[in-house]
Amino acid sequence: MPATNGAGRIILDGGGIGVRIKPQQILAALGSLVLVLGLLFGFQALAREKLVNDPLDRFYSHAPGVQHFSIANQNGLTVINLTLGQVADLRRTYLSLQGRTATFLAPGTFRLHLLDHRDAATAAAYSEMSLAIQQGISTGGFVKMEQILQQEGKAFGLSRVEVQADDYNVYLQLVHGSHYLYAVVPRYPAKAQLTLLGGGG
Repeated sequence: MPATNGAGRIILDGGGIGVRIKPQQILAALGSLVLVLGLLFGFQALAREKLVNDPLDRFYSHAPGVQHFSIANQNGLTVINLTLGQVADLRRTYLSLQGRTATFLAPGTFRLHLLDHRDAATAAAYSEMSLAIQQGISTGGFVKMEQILQQEGKAFGLSRVEVQADDYNVYLQLVHGSHYLYAVVPRYPAKAQLTLLGGGG
């Protein structure tokens, strides 16, 4: 059993060989461990800044259609907030941003979050269109879905309703005057590695 002597030292019985550890030595070892861990985490943060964030900053600063951007880390997931201007082709813009971002970050480790400039009319129209979009995804009836969305767009006075679909998503652009709404709806949400959603701006 460990014992202490009058000098406050810990004495361990090691078969006749006394191992004495001073409290100061324990504190010094703990301090060194904390320092090493701090340096390690600091180095990792610096490496990420130089190898990932800096290239991303340079890319998004010149990416067509991107007006503003910010990068944040949420529970190990890199969230990239992108404010887009009016783009001619949302699907092409999305795929370009997604593909280029994936050259810096591994798929499944980041999420693109679009911020747009929607107003009450585009937001209300999108809410009304949601059912038709989900029905189109579940049935594969995209031609009928587009017809319904065009009709609903006219009912809300929208100047443009653009709908596209591929094997992964349905892409929707709604325009009302100087305001616009973007939405990318995954066709297979459970399998989606990235989610790009329209957001108020």
